[in-house]
Amino acid sequence: MVTVLPDQPAEFKNRKGGLIFFGILEILMGLFCLLIIAISVLGILLAPYAGPGADQMVKVRVMVPTVVLYGVGAVIFFWLGIGSIAAKRWARSLTLILSAVWLSVGVPAFGFLAYFMPKMMTMMQEQGQKLPEAALIIMQIVMMGIYFVLFVALPGAFFLFYRSPHVLATVEKRDPAPRWTDTRPLPILALSLVLYFGSGSLLLMLVFPALPLFGTVLTGLPLAIYSLSFSALLFFIAKAVYDLKMTGWIGALVVPVLGYGAGIATFLMTDYQSVYLAMGYTERQIELLHLVEIWQDPGTVTAIVFMMVLMLAIWTGYLFYVRRFFDPDPSSRGGRR
Repeated sequence: MVTVLPDQPAEFKNRKGGLIFFGILEILMGLFCLLIIAISVLGILLAPYAGPGADQMVKVRVMVPTVVLYGVGAVIFFWLGIGSIAAKRWARSLTLILSAVWLSVGVPAFGFLAYFMPKMMTMMQEQGQKLPEAALIIMQIVMMGIYFVLFVALPGAFFLFYRSPHVLATVEKRDPAPRWTDTRPLPILALSLVLYFGSGSLLLMLVFPALPLFGTVLTGLPLAIYSLSFSALLFFIAKAVYDLKMTGWIGALVVPVLGYGAGIATFLMTDYQSVYLAMGYTERQIELLHLVEIWQDPGTVTAIVFMMVLMLAIWTGYLFYVRRFFDPDPSSRGGRR
């Protein structure tokens, strides 16, 4: 199905300069991802000098998903940045999707970090890293400023720019041939891509040493079966959503609702001492880093459950927003957004 594109404004402002600027910004974000990878790899290389080999091997396995995700992020940002500079219509569509998802996740995450940051600073003080009160306040302000830029300001700027009708008209004029991103309404393309990404991300759990689930700790073969099964399920749901099948919409609604429900139950039932021991931490490390205390703090529990419920509400609301695209009557689906 090829969606009919809206007519270009009779007069539009050429946003080629803005496309170049934001394209360069995306390339810089790709470089930032590579910097994170370099730091992670350096940590892996230095791991043998920090303690017993077996313990460090577990920590290397935990870091692998971080390296993979940031590697994928670097490729995406470089690809979209080059496409934006070239004023490609697919780059505009995908950057708009990326920024919308980034913002919808970033705003709740920033709120949680704003709540959690003072607790983290208090734990640092208790571990003997004493800082003057003024230095502590400055550190919190700087860190929250960085988080605000990364989680709110940047995705917000990308979203506001790329959703402009002048940007759409600019890329359609400079890249007139329909692209693969034009074959589905953007809300549907966004939903299917998020589900595909979720499917791929679940495969990364194969390298995790342990995963809590309903009060138990999955390791080895049970963890692999869990990861592969749900990865395959999300893949088929993503394909059905892209094909505008109602089964895809139902699956995209039911599976996350059950998943978030299971996540909340797991969070409240988990013995985090057992989880961290299964991940290779020693009892001394768990005590020094306050790893169990963090998750048992009533305020932290409330904040995490609230954030999970909020994310589920955002997801559910979005699904009902795109429900019209699954209607068998094409006239009720609307055009591209």
